[in-house]
Amino acid sequence: MEWKRSFGFLAVPTVVVVGAMTLASCGGSSGGGGGDQQAAPADQPAARAKYTAGPPDSTAKPQDGGKLIVALEGETDTLDPTRIPLAASGHMVASAVYDPLMTVDEQGQIEPYLATSIEQSNNYQTWVIALRDGVKFHDGTPFDADAVKKNLDAYKASGVSGVGLQFVQTISITDPSHVTVTVSQPWVNFPQLFLSQVGYMLAPSQLAAPDPATAKPVGTGPFVFESRQKDVNWRFKKNPNYWRAGLPHLANIEFQPIPDETARLAALRDGSVDLMHTNAPESVVTLKSSDFKRVDYDNGEKDFIVLNTEKAPFDNLNARKAIAYATDYEKWRTDLMRGVKPKATGPLSPGQVGFEEYTGFPTLDLAKAKGFVEAYTKETGQPLEFEYVARNDPQNMSVAQALASMWADAGMKATVTGYPQIQLIAHVATGGYQLGEWRLFGDIQPDTVSVWLRSTSVVPPPGVSLNFPRFKDAEIDKDVDKTLAAADDKTKAEANSAIARRLADQLPYIWLGRADWVLAANQRVNGIYPAANGSVQTLGPKTWIADLWVEQ
Repeated sequence: MEWKRSFGFLAVPTVVVVGAMTLASCGGSSGGGGGDQQAAPADQPAARAKYTAGPPDSTAKPQDGGKLIVALEGETDTLDPTRIPLAASGHMVASAVYDPLMTVDEQGQIEPYLATSIEQSNNYQTWVIALRDGVKFHDGTPFDADAVKKNLDAYKASGVSGVGLQFVQTISITDPSHVTVTVSQPWVNFPQLFLSQVGYMLAPSQLAAPDPATAKPVGTGPFVFESRQKDVNWRFKKNPNYWRAGLPHLANIEFQPIPDETARLAALRDGSVDLMHTNAPESVVTLKSSDFKRVDYDNGEKDFIVLNTEKAPFDNLNARKAIAYATDYEKWRTDLMRGVKPKATGPLSPGQVGFEEYTGFPTLDLAKAKGFVEAYTKETGQPLEFEYVARNDPQNMSVAQALASMWADAGMKATVTGYPQIQLIAHVATGGYQLGEWRLFGDIQPDTVSVWLRSTSVVPPPGVSLNFPRFKDAEIDKDVDKTLAAADDKTKAEANSAIARRLADQLPYIWLGRADWVLAANQRVNGIYPAANGSVQTLGPKTWIADLWVEQ
């Protein structure tokens, strides 16, 4: 068998943040009347987080010891990524206890973490993962090929992540430090799989636990689980045997879910927490004019309305078009989002291969919206009425009501129902909704988007579907295959552009804007700035938590 060179990894990982919650990739054919559009040049720089005003880190030698308290936007039910999808808050906590196989460098290129390299066969269908020697899980068991195989087997068997590994045919142990994976079709950027939550490595003892809700999280990460009080805190202590010499600096780290934005910001201000993350407009505006240390990022995750295309009324294209033409993005951004969210018209961000600013996605036209409402009613004999599900914090509910009012102006009736974040995720993922707010597509590498778009990602309710609008489309599937197999940017750009146009034509998503995430800390905290390489917005398998330190 002919082998290509190793996947270009560096010998020593840098300190970085990755924004990839799960997989994804783009494709599709023309449609939607995009006009004279140009694909972004393939050599555009990778998207990066942006430093803004705020005090610099201390130039003193990092101090060991001390405790850091992190305020989260929401609770996460468990820390088992083989059984639940992790939102931003879940990734924050998971990154303290688990290490990923891969991370990214400052240009958004993949580099190793628990892995040291990946070698691929000439046809990109066989991949050998080399593992770091001498690493142990917190319970003392070795991180080796047997543990990695058990993790990958668990991810493949999972109703949450299995669809992302649907092309994986075999996972085998080559020797104690190498695992071989074969895939059913060429997958040029297969290592990007491990920039998702599939990259987190759990101890075999945790994988074998019968109840993920009570299982103790055990990884190789910089911190060891200490205790958890639901809706109050997750507590971790320093891993004294961490494989990265001299790290972590902190003696303890604690995560507190504070869903109320006002309370979370107040806690940062009064010093009861040291660090917080947010994408709420009021908090973003406030933090950008403050003297807190911070990193912002608005070039990744998209805010959008997701439509269940398997359920009435949005199994009907007229209904989806009515929503698209009745949604006033400028009013949403200016009046509801305080002007902090750049416009989105597709799943890609500027700088990604195949990005186009204009995809043919509809803009506000109330007359057209009313026409599609009438067409829907004439075709079905039913009024255009539906339930809109949203996260139940006051700011989100206010935004939901404002959007419902826009749609009412076109003759539609939306009933708004609020859920806690984790329940909202479950509600949408299992198909028990008609229309809802959603946030996704924040991946640094656009190839990792494919799982969200593929027809094979649709699972009948009550199964978890990672294709959240449950939209099956042969043209998108074709271009997903094309972009996964493409070794050149021209082919990849054509396929990625095509899917954005197809989505703009068929409208399973009503694009709004790119989420503007801010990670903010008080001045005694050092080490949040290494997040400059990547997307803060989904806070995926980052490696920088071990490097945080506090002045005491």
